[in-house]
Amino acid sequence: MSDDVGAVHRRVVDAGGEVLEAPHGTRFGSGVAAYVCTARDPEGSLWTFGTYRGPSA
Repeated sequence: MSDDVGAVHRRVVDAGGEVLEAPHGTRFGSGVAAYVCTARDPEGSLWTFGTYRGPSA
């Protein structure tokens, strides 16, 4: 897993992938901030990459 969402975004673009949401800051329901992007693969599956790691244990 890469913490560099921008690098993942560039790989998708360089591979000719479909970017649905460019990298941007957001907040999840818990209020935790994250930096994310979303893309669709050739089979139609959606992938969201981000810096959010979930709640601490």
